[in-house]
Amino acid sequence: MVDGELAAWWGVLGLLVVSGLGALVALLFIAAPFGKFANSAWGPLLDGKLSWGLFEAIPLAAFWTSLLVGVDARSLGGVQWAVAGLFSLHYINRSLVYTVRAPAIAPIPLVVSLAAAAFNSLNGYANGRWVSVFGDGVLKATKPYDPRFLVGLVMFGVGMWINISSDNILFALRRKRTRQQAEAQPQGETQTQGSVEHAADAAPQKGRGYSIPRGGLFELVSCPHYFGEFVEWAGFAIAAASPAGAVFVFFTMANLVPRALKQHAWYRETFGDQYPANRKAVFPYVL
Repeated sequence: MVDGELAAWWGVLGLLVVSGLGALVALLFIAAPFGKFANSAWGPLLDGKLSWGLFEAIPLAAFWTSLLVGVDARSLGGVQWAVAGLFSLHYINRSLVYTVRAPAIAPIPLVVSLAAAAFNSLNGYANGRWVSVFGDGVLKATKPYDPRFLVGLVMFGVGMWINISSDNILFALRRKRTRQQAEAQPQGETQTQGSVEHAADAAPQKGRGYSIPRGGLFELVSCPHYFGEFVEWAGFAIAAASPAGAVFVFFTMANLVPRALKQHAWYRETFGDQYPANRKAVFPYVL
């Protein structure tokens, strides 16, 4: 079964690469319709928190199902469990912790949720199967003190810290914006929650209440939370010595680099000379 499955597993990786290339080209021209760029023209909208929580939980289910099917869990080594823990830690944060902590998440088009669910299913399968089956020999031969594993572990931790600390800044600013909107709302009128991709702390009269994010890596790039994900998953791929992890990094960058460029352009257009000239879009000092 495993020998026959290997070709299908490589086929999944190939499909993800091709899909990533397609997403890269498409997203250079269009903005994915969620968050700041939410657009009801893309079809029915789902509740943001519910949709986000569900499609970010899918990779956890796919990962652990593919990791354990046909595998004796007692045969897995410590490095395999550690790598599985890294993958799980990220998605527990994104599906549960992030969803609970976020002040609000804008409605998400059904088509976006379905596309995310499809990718997450395939990605969870590919990475789970590598950890327990196709990468079994590589990971069993890896010692916890091997330099490659330690470098990957540190990169994952640094990337996750960047991601979460950037989220914390955005959450605080979203709450501030919500308070400002509530205070400005005439008594008796209802307040609706707008797009929640970013918030800010200056010039609130511009950009529908948005302003320029400050602090942390926001001083260097417009989208440090995306940069953190790149570092995080690159660390995972290195720690796991995983082709599936490498494909995940590629797909994540193909999806988020174009979005970061659009976010960056939006900030520059909205705030003009007020926006720090030294900031890049997503890679400090580079892009």
